[in-house]
Amino acid sequence: MELTSEHDIAAPRARVFAALADPAEFERRLAAARVQVRRLDAGGEAWELRFRLRGAERHMHLTRSACESPANLAFTGSSPAFAIENRIALTEAGPDRTRMRVAFVARPQSMGARVALQGLKLARGRLQRRFDAAVARLAAELAAG
Repeated sequence: MELTSEHDIAAPRARVFAALADPAEFERRLAAARVQVRRLDAGGEAWELRFRLRGAERHMHLTRSACESPANLAFTGSSPAFAIENRIALTEAGPDRTRMRVAFVARPQSMGARVALQGLKLARGRLQRRFDAAVARLAAELAAG
């Protein structure tokens, strides 16, 4: 299942990329979303995440898989149920404006996850609206600096 969203940010691309690529800022955003974060390496390329979802404790291993300044970032994650990929592409939309395109892909790793993903596909419109809202909040944070 793939969700995509695109938003313009009133900030230069280099500043937006620096904020997105900063491991400490990334960890702060996750902590604000009530995710427990444990860095697995000194450089900020891999994390162990713990969070509650649908009443159960979940965990995920997350790795920054691409960091091509100032245009692309990618993260891959794995849990017992899902493999995920998150790609962020930044393009210049004008002087001091950046267009951010975010893509999120989830692939099931088990039969139970496959069934759960089918249920999510039925609610795709609602999920897309929530994803758009989350990306819009991120864009607003990045514009504010």
